[in-house]
Amino acid sequence: MDNQRRLVVFTGNLAYSVRKGIVEIDRSLAGLSWLVLVHSPKKSARQLLRSQWRNLRRNGWRWLPYQMADLWQRLRPAAGGPPTPDAPGY
Repeated sequence: MDNQRRLVVFTGNLAYSVRKGIVEIDRSLAGLSWLVLVHSPKKSARQLLRSQWRNLRRNGWRWLPYQMADLWQRLRPAAGGPPTPDAPGY
């Protein structure tokens, strides 16, 4: 029998926290084989507008500062430069 453990990760965003979790699991369990699937389908303008409107109705005006902060983070250049070789998921 094959004694190798296989692990599949499904994610929509391969962010630092996801990579860090993968690295921690990999370090704690020897002999893992990984398959990481990133699924982030493109949304049409109509889908985005509908979801934004739904969030505004559900969360009210308190949702706007959160959305503006998210937009600011996406538009400004990433601080700190490229990841170093010792960074999780490098």
